[in-house]
Amino acid sequence: MALLIAIFNACLKNCYFLPSWKEAVIIGISKPGKPRELRSSYRPISLFSGLGKVYEKILKTRLSNHLLNKGLIINEQFGFRPQLSCPQQALSLV
Repeated sequence: MALLIAIFNACLKNCYFLPSWKEAVIIGISKPGKPRELRSSYRPISLFSGLGKVYEKILKTRLSNHLLNKGLIINEQFGFRPQLSCPQQALSLV
């Protein structure tokens, strides 16, 4: 765990995202009720690296906290904010 923390902190400090974390394996999930022989019967799903997903989550959390603490996000912004959502924004307009 300490090694992962050191890697993530080094990546953050150097503004670096490992290229292998950007690569995905694409698999097909069959659509219900569709013939399996046809390509159009499959929905592509991208499977990214678990480490890349954790790093993105850390990066998003730190960036969001920084923007919120500095007051750089206006109060009318509801999407991608904690405990706020776009439907709540629509309700506030009504």
